[in-house]
Amino acid sequence: MRAVRAIGTNALPHLIKWTLDPPAWRRSLAKAYWSGCPKFLYSDAVGNWIYGEDPNKFAVAIVGFQIMGPDEIYAAPELARLLKESDSDITRIHVYACLQPFKSRARAALPVLRDIARQHFSYPVMDLMNEIEPGSGDQIRTNFWKQHGGG
Repeated sequence: MRAVRAIGTNALPHLIKWTLDPPAWRRSLAKAYWSGCPKFLYSDAVGNWIYGEDPNKFAVAIVGFQIMGPDEIYAAPELARLLKESDSDITRIHVYACLQPFKSRARAALPVLRDIARQHFSYPVMDLMNEIEPGSGDQIRTNFWKQHGGG
């Protein structure tokens, strides 16, 4: 992880890339390999090569963003774009996890998070919003329940 600090903001594109979910065809091919390969031929390296990346690499991205400290903020607009444009739930979950340590520094992602929270009434997104700007996720909940006759 010292490498992340040494590389500085040049590490951001790699950390962002590691939050992405591979294309469906890669996931399907890797699943076929992992489930159909005889045990004596099985190799994690080959499975991960087929998959495109180590499926657990996003955990390294989370830690990398935490190590970046305040410089992580330069990734917030791109992470917000991924939240808005990605059709992969896995990518979105990875991005949420990466944004959590940003706290108030992730304000650039709030408009996108607000739209997602309103469209999908997503508690994890509202909780993340509260971490970025206290009360912002609660406001979405309150407005939803007022509109829908709840408490």
